[in-house]
Amino acid sequence: MSTADITVAVVSDVGPTRKRNQDAALVPGVILAGADRGTWTGTLASGAKALVQVIDGMGGHGGGSLAAGVSALMMNELLSGLAPGDEADTEWIARALQIVGDMVVDVGAFDPRTQIMGAATAGIVVGAHEVAVFHVGDCRVYVIDDGYLSVLTQDHRSRTGALTRSLGGTGKKEIIEADLTSMDRVVTRRYLLCSDGLSDTLDYEEINPLAAAGTPADAAEALVDAAITAVSRDNITVAVVDVPAVDGPDTAAEWS
Repeated sequence: MSTADITVAVVSDVGPTRKRNQDAALVPGVILAGADRGTWTGTLASGAKALVQVIDGMGGHGGGSLAAGVSALMMNELLSGLAPGDEADTEWIARALQIVGDMVVDVGAFDPRTQIMGAATAGIVVGAHEVAVFHVGDCRVYVIDDGYLSVLTQDHRSRTGALTRSLGGTGKKEIIEADLTSMDRVVTRRYLLCSDGLSDTLDYEEINPLAAAGTPADAAEALVDAAITAVSRDNITVAVVDVPAVDGPDTAAEWS
């Protein structure tokens, strides 16, 4: 594997208590959505299009699965029109999430039953020297650095557990306040992206050893299976991404 290759494994499962998988996951040109259990493994070359994303849809009468699918399709379409480059453009990510959120509202408006459908999301874009991290809602991005797990995102939730930010979700087009940050690629790191079907079910001590062990495919399968065994009350989507080190800056800029 060359230093430009990023190894990715994604697993999305309906979980033990839900009848429909309302999660989705995206890598460029590949969308996992709606399956009782969907998997994908492969490699990406670093650059502005090296995106990995998980999406957690919400809304009754199938609105959640529709919101997640629309979000993934729209982001993939926007990626296809993006000029290649070495680094992720955080301004482009913010604009893309706004377009996606507006599209979720537009599609939901066609049916009164889906007017307030929406989605939470989290993802990374692996550039030549930095990894851009983004999220809206309560999907999470973790990083494993030298075997230790830490969370890079803060859930957008109220004290009652309700989402305070999302793509759509209110029936109105609103400004999407995405959180964005970046990590350098001076050292090799593993990133874990997940929907709350994992993070609400397993605690840090349970996630850390499973996420750090084996290949990305091994880790993704083990994490989802552990959440199923623990009787997760939601769909479970996990992406594990190994990002090798490259020569580059030793500091990370932050946006909010």
